[in-house]
Amino acid sequence: AAISAVVYAVLGDSFTAIVPIISTVLCIGFSLAAFFGVIIAKTPKSDELDEIFRNQGYCRDFCDAYADAFVNNVKKPDPVVVIELVSYLNKIGDLKSADFYLDNIDIDNLSGNTKFEFCREQLLILGKSGNWRDGEDFRRENIKFIQLYLQHNKDMRKKAEMYIALSFIDCAAKKYSDAFSLLNCGYKPTGKSDVCFLEILITAVYIYAKMGDSDNIQLAIGNASKFLDNFTGFEYKWTKDYYKKRIESAANGKL
Repeated sequence: AAISAVVYAVLGDSFTAIVPIISTVLCIGFSLAAFFGVIIAKTPKSDELDEIFRNQGYCRDFCDAYADAFVNNVKKPDPVVVIELVSYLNKIGDLKSADFYLDNIDIDNLSGNTKFEFCREQLLILGKSGNWRDGEDFRRENIKFIQLYLQHNKDMRKKAEMYIALSFIDCAAKKYSDAFSLLNCGYKPTGKSDVCFLEILITAVYIYAKMGDSDNIQLAIGNASKFLDNFTGFEYKWTKDYYKKRIESAANGKL
């Protein structure tokens, strides 16, 4: 009953509240580098990467091309660029490769935004791979930093993204009520095309799948699918299909 109440708070009123809000344009791209102000020079390789992304989106070809262009053949790649690669690998479900690249970064040399994004990607890897013991250890070691960061950074999207990552650890540890409590972090969609809110809905589908709750998972799938159907202004042709597949994967307990 407690879980149902939490999920209703995430999926119920917040969902109906978005209908009258003016839609925003969905923009998916090289988010982390842009966020940190890392400049990637325009080269034939970057043009090739842009072409792959525009036509195929997050895929193996895109990750391999990005790695070869900006990480594998660079003597000392910027940690931000490596973390961005890890985020792309996470998106295609290649946790082994994501872990390999992240392991090459020393968290002790990081601070601020870079450390925050490192923590988020690490939690996602550990949670999705079911390694909840190491996940809980990592959370305990870095929770003070995460809390301080979120106290000073009032961006609710950053908070929601971190809480999603943390929910994967609780889900892996079968602490489902705690996982849903994290999803109910107070994030409200900023428009009909809010990717962050969609990710909350997709994560709810995933958690229900891991619980084996066949009844509530159908409700969660319906909510995620309905929210996606209301999206407008797709920048890329593949965007809607990408999220449809994510909902399907989440329903099968894989992300």
